[in-house]
Amino acid sequence: MDTEALPARTGLLRRTLGTLAAVAAAVALVLWTVGVVNPWSLVVLTRYFGQPGVGLFVVAALVLLAARLLAPVRNEANQQWRSRVQITAGIVGVLGLLIWGLGGQWFSGGETTVLARSAEGDRAVVLVEWSVDERELHIWGGEGLAEKDLGRIGRACGEGITARFLDRTEVEIETVYGTFRVRLDPASGAPAETLGEQCSGGT
Repeated sequence: MDTEALPARTGLLRRTLGTLAAVAAAVALVLWTVGVVNPWSLVVLTRYFGQPGVGLFVVAALVLLAARLLAPVRNEANQQWRSRVQITAGIVGVLGLLIWGLGGQWFSGGETTVLARSAEGDRAVVLVEWSVDERELHIWGGEGLAEKDLGRIGRACGEGITARFLDRTEVEIETVYGTFRVRLDPASGAPAETLGEQCSGGT
């Protein structure tokens, strides 16, 4: 019997799972693209979708899964596109792992610690740490999913850094090198001035 003459049908469950995987791949691609670009500087996007390496791996894995479920092997000669999709997805997945392994910490937004919040609760001084030697102070504004990174105050030098809001437009940073005051833009909350690049420097 010529099996090629038979209608090639994929089971309902397999088609459903394959379709879900394809949709999930499309959604993941959009989320990680938006998260990496992040024009709004939203903290939640940076934290969960700011890693391009992870995004590439997840999308590649979902595409590979969808291809296997929606296009089971029937005739390799007539399904060369399937092999191309699998090879491409595999290369993209490996590339994603390499990007994540080599530079993932720089895309993740670092480890964050809130040092102080304003009385209104919608502004915060945050310590961002990528490594022992790479630490910065930032201002966040907003609450919940709308919380944004409003800008960099400066390097975070030494241990035991503390911060407090003197009012809505001024914060006080205390380090082993001294105590510094930083003004914030009254409207946006972004730093109107920054700490000097030298640890002993002021604004």
